[in-house]
Amino acid sequence: MTIRWLSILIVAVGLLLIVTIIFEFILPLVAPERSWKLIPVDNVLWFVLFVTVVEVLLVVALAITLWRIHSFAGEPHDEVRAGLAIALGTGVAIALAILVLQLAVQAISEDRDLRAQRENIRFTIGISPDLTGFVRPMDPGNPSELLDLTGYRFRGKNMSVAMLTDANLRGANFVFADLNGAEMRDVILTDNKGSISDFRAANLVGADLTGAEVGNASFVDADLRNVYLCGVDLRNANLTRTDLRGAKLGEDPKDGNCEVPGQLPDMKKPQGACGPADGPAQAAEGCGAEARAVVERRK
Repeated sequence: MTIRWLSILIVAVGLLLIVTIIFEFILPLVAPERSWKLIPVDNVLWFVLFVTVVEVLLVVALAITLWRIHSFAGEPHDEVRAGLAIALGTGVAIALAILVLQLAVQAISEDRDLRAQRENIRFTIGISPDLTGFVRPMDPGNPSELLDLTGYRFRGKNMSVAMLTDANLRGANFVFADLNGAEMRDVILTDNKGSISDFRAANLVGADLTGAEVGNASFVDADLRNVYLCGVDLRNANLTRTDLRGAKLGEDPKDGNCEVPGQLPDMKKPQGACGPADGPAQAAEGCGAEARAVVERRK
């Protein structure tokens, strides 16, 4: 009974391994225009390694079982069967161990290449002063996903009309950056680990931050005139000396109140800040002045 179940498991796991390799590695090379995704895991290579290890263990278990049954029987044919069991287990174990080692080396190599590609993208962005119309590149490790911009440095860069919708910008540095008219709907600027995006003295005039997760991001001395902040909770954000004149605020992105200058909800006016409904006279207070000065120096 033990031999029968081990044999069934070996065949089942072996078929799973073969089908996975065919659908995840062979068919994408033959017909790359089609989606052959079969296994719902992020890293298929590690899944193949796991299944291979399970197959090795099952084959070794079967070989040991056969050896124990026939090695002490005393009949000549039993000695032959015991030898065959040992040979079977040893051969399969060695072959699959080589496969596991090969796949592991390939996985490490691919992971190293992906990290190098991501670092090259980070470096290229870091040395480019003008990123006007910037569009997030695709992630080298997942061509169907846009690149995660967590912790990127955009300090002092011209990013007018940049497309950053749905971007993960946790811990990103936008100090002195020009984001005039940028599309930033549903961006994530903070998390519960203390990673804060920095927009000090940044120019975000007319930018669209509808639905953004602002958290405790810093907008000190930033220019947010006429910015769209529909559905954005600003209660924990640092808005010291921020210019919010004409900003569109509302509880829900679909709320009609988002189309007109709103009020800062459930919070006192931050020190030195200009509110959405304030007029031109409030500019004398210095709100957003540093951001505008940076824009002037850039001209």
